[in-house]
Amino acid sequence: MRRVKRRNFLRGSAGVLVTLPALDMFRTRTARAWTPLPGGPKRLIVHHHGQGTIMHHWRPTLDNGSLTLPAITEPLDGIKHKCLFIGGVDNKVFGGHSSSDISLYTCDAWGAQPHELSQYDPGHANRASVDEVIARELDDGTTSLRRLDLNIGTHGGPTRHFYNGRNDPIVGTADPREAFNTLFSDVETDPAALDRLRFHRQSVLDTVQDNFRRLRARAGARDRERLDAHAEHIRALERRFEAPSVACAAPTLNLDAEFNYRTDQGQAAIAQIDNLVMAMTCGMVRVGTLDYGDTHGPSFNWLTGSPPASFPGRFDGWHDLVHHGNSATLGDIDEPDLIAGYRWYMENLAYLLESLDRVPDEDGGSMLDHTLVLSMTEFGNGGGHSSGNLPVIVAGNNGGGAMGRFVDYSGGVSGAAMGQYDGSWMHDDRPGTHNLHVSVLNTFGIQTNTFGVHNGSIVETEEGGGRTITWNVPEGPMPGWHA
Repeated sequence: MRRVKRRNFLRGSAGVLVTLPALDMFRTRTARAWTPLPGGPKRLIVHHHGQGTIMHHWRPTLDNGSLTLPAITEPLDGIKHKCLFIGGVDNKVFGGHSSSDISLYTCDAWGAQPHELSQYDPGHANRASVDEVIARELDDGTTSLRRLDLNIGTHGGPTRHFYNGRNDPIVGTADPREAFNTLFSDVETDPAALDRLRFHRQSVLDTVQDNFRRLRARAGARDRERLDAHAEHIRALERRFEAPSVACAAPTLNLDAEFNYRTDQGQAAIAQIDNLVMAMTCGMVRVGTLDYGDTHGPSFNWLTGSPPASFPGRFDGWHDLVHHGNSATLGDIDEPDLIAGYRWYMENLAYLLESLDRVPDEDGGSMLDHTLVLSMTEFGNGGGHSSGNLPVIVAGNNGGGAMGRFVDYSGGVSGAAMGQYDGSWMHDDRPGTHNLHVSVLNTFGIQTNTFGVHNGSIVETEEGGGRTITWNVPEGPMPGWHA
């Protein structure tokens, strides 16, 4: 990560920093302007967790015209009106950890087809993931970072989900303290000074007026127009919220003295979300990812009454619980700890969305209203390694489509009922991840009708015979995306 440049801010009295718009006078490399589509998002966040979910505890229901959320997605109840829940999206691969991980955001993997990878094949993607394609499109040279990738529960390093290109995985940062120090070492706003500013109800612009006038005098005609418009945006926000709008301040890291980012994932997740939200608030970056990289061994010991307390004598850990703690193996009973673990990911997603929704955007509304948040996992049923019937949540801005809905293509099939070698989820009438990503790309103004590999066949070889599973899902965006 590159440090945020001081030129992106104006410093005023009381330690206040005000972000600046994109100005021609500050461009140091050849760049083209990027303008979001009218009503479309201007930021992307991908929230990824592993090992699937339990679909009948995830799937919303419609009750008197309102969505009712079950145990796993219930933490999103307060923000569900800004969410689009999608069920029945298939990742058209054989299943297993490698092919499902690698192809989820790339729709491709090493080999002629993504399904050719074996269960634990160490291969990588053939192409850039959808987030990277969008990051390149949005990179106009006016932000400090092209993208920000934060891991939770790992040592950091290359991911299995996000890619720059063929065999080139994105490298993330796992320690929130490292991310904090890199991002905010130049943002030295004094919280006490900000409190004094709010108490005296002084305008943020008044605190930087001398620097603002000097900067405007040096600017060209186009930059003066941008500065004047930016100033009017800030004034409008101050009037709307009846308080000065401080655009950028370093977040507070509330971490225990003995904090370990590998094991204290409850604290790490909140800290990384705070880092990402403030980096976007400060205008440092437009594309970010949050990746829960510890998919086999999280203890969830930060959850009251959750593993590992219930593991001894029953399960060997989270991975074993995923495989053997659902109703497919326990006889119509889902282990409460399994539900609690999946629910925790949704609690963090709710925290992310609510944090974005609290921040006013300079274009009106909240930051969430101008951000597309995509939350996914590589399995529909982690216990069966099934990459069909994925649970997908799109929040914030999907290009003007109606939110607060559940679009279900699964026909009511439960992820827990699908086994590892059951190909029944490979249906031509169900959209694939390639359709989903085409919709996301189109939402950002990237005109395309296809993404990755989406047509092919799976050949499964077993003792005594084999099986061929074929599909032929059309190209194009997701049906129902803007219904």
